[in-house]
Amino acid sequence: MNIMTSKQTIEYKPSWDVFNENSRVKIPAILHLIKLGYRYLSLAKCERDKATNIFIDIFNESLKRLNPNITERGLKDAFDELSMALDNEDLGL
Repeated sequence: MNIMTSKQTIEYKPSWDVFNENSRVKIPAILHLIKLGYRYLSLAKCERDKATNIFIDIFNESLKRLNPNITERGLKDAFDELSMALDNEDLGL
């Protein structure tokens, strides 16, 4: 499609590469969930256990909130116990 102006003709090419799964599905869904109170976590910036898909930092923070007197050893033992319980479960991997 060409657009005529008084001095020149500008060729208009719609940029279809901006209409993809990210722009039409993922980003709107993420924004909606954030408005509902969820927190977005980038996989590149978070430490997660790949065997269980548990974000280790979030797990430890949450466990410390529930049990403020827990030791580092207690955190590791709780994570190990949970990992063992999940070993035979379908984690969607």
